[in-house]
Amino acid sequence: MAIGETFAVALKNLRHQRIRSFLTLAGVIIGIAAIVALISLGNGLNIAVTQQFEKLGMNSIYVEPGNSMGLETAIARTLTDRDVELLEDIQGVEVVIPFYETSGTAVHRNESEGVFILGFNPEHNDNLREMGFMDVEIGRELDVNDRYSVLVGRRFAEKAYEKELGLRSHIELEGKKFRVIGIVSDSGMSIGGISVGNVVYMHKDIIGELYGEEDPVEIQVNATTQEDVPAVVERIEYELEKDHGEKDFYVMSTEQILTGANMVIGIIQLVLVGIAAISLAVGGIGIMNTMFMSVMERTREIGIMKAIGATNKVVRNIFILEAGLIGAVGGVIGSAIGFGFSVIVSIGASATGFDLPVEFSLLLFAEAMLFALVVGMISGYIPARRASELDPVEALRYE
Repeated sequence: MAIGETFAVALKNLRHQRIRSFLTLAGVIIGIAAIVALISLGNGLNIAVTQQFEKLGMNSIYVEPGNSMGLETAIARTLTDRDVELLEDIQGVEVVIPFYETSGTAVHRNESEGVFILGFNPEHNDNLREMGFMDVEIGRELDVNDRYSVLVGRRFAEKAYEKELGLRSHIELEGKKFRVIGIVSDSGMSIGGISVGNVVYMHKDIIGELYGEEDPVEIQVNATTQEDVPAVVERIEYELEKDHGEKDFYVMSTEQILTGANMVIGIIQLVLVGIAAISLAVGGIGIMNTMFMSVMERTREIGIMKAIGATNKVVRNIFILEAGLIGAVGGVIGSAIGFGFSVIVSIGASATGFDLPVEFSLLLFAEAMLFALVVGMISGYIPARRASELDPVEALRYE
C-alpha cells in the first residue's frame, strides 16, 4: 500500500470518529497553546528588556553602595561627592551622573501620598533625555536655577490625588511648597517599561537642604565607547577601593545587568514551558488511550485487511499516521490559540504602560506543529504495534 493510500485510510478513519478525535485533541491543543504562548511572551519580554537597556546606553556603568544588589543597596550610604570628582578624572569616562534619592510624603489639598524623590543636577538633562530616563511629556525640564520646582510622573499626577495634578499645581514636601513645572512619561525611571512608582524629580541641592541627602546614593558613569566599558569598570573599582580603603560598593555595566536579567527570564520561561509540557504529556496519553480503544473496536477490520493482503507494516503505519494526524491538528490549533493569547496579553500590557512586543514566528509555529506530530506518533506506536501483531484468523472471529 502506497504512503498516500495509507494516509487516506488513516484520515478516513479519523473522520468516522470525529467526537472521540476532537476530545483527544483537547489535551494536545492545551499543551501546545500553553507552550507557544509562554515562549512568545518570554521572547517578547526579552526584547522589551533589551530595548530598555539599549535606550539607557550599552556604554553605561552603575556604581552602587554596599557589596551586593538587594536590601543593602537600598539602605547603604557609602558613596560621596568626592567619588563623583574622582570618577570624572578616570580615563575613558565621558560623563558622571550622580543621583540623590530618598522617600517622603507629598501633600496636595490636604491629601497625602508617599513618593520616591530623585534629585539630580539639571546640567545632565540632555544625558537623561537621551537615555529615555526622563521624558517630559508636558511642560519643561528642570533648570539649574529652579529651586522649589519639581517634575512628577504622569501616573502619579493622574492617580495620586482626587484632583489631577497639572502644570502650576503645588505639592508640599517637608513643609515647603513646590510648583509642578513638568509631567514625565511613565517610561522614565523604569526597567523594561515597568514604572518604579510615584516619582518626584527635583534639584539635587534642594534634596540636600530638605532631607540631608548631600551625597549621592548611586552614580551612573558613561564610558566614551561601548568597547571601553570593561577597562573603565576595572579602573573605577581600583580607584574607588584605593580611596575608600575597602570595597564598600559594587560596579555593574548595562551589558552585565542585561545578561543577568535575560538569564533569569530564560530560567523562568524554561520552568513554565516544562510545566506546560505536562499538559502535552497528558494529551499524548489521551492519544494512546484513544488508539488502544480504536484497535479494540476495529479488530475485525484489521483481520479483514490482513486477510486481503495488508502486511503488519501497513497496519502499523495506518495507526501511527492516525495518531500523528491527531497530534499535528492539535499542534496547528494550539499554536494559533497560543499566538492569539500572546497578542491579547501584549495589547493588555501596552494599555497599562508596559511595552511587550510579540511577533508571529513561522519557525515557532512549525516547531510546535512538528513537536505535536512527533508526540502523537510516539503515543500511537504501542497501540499500532499491537494492531499489527494481531493474528488475522483470531481478529476475524473477534466480536
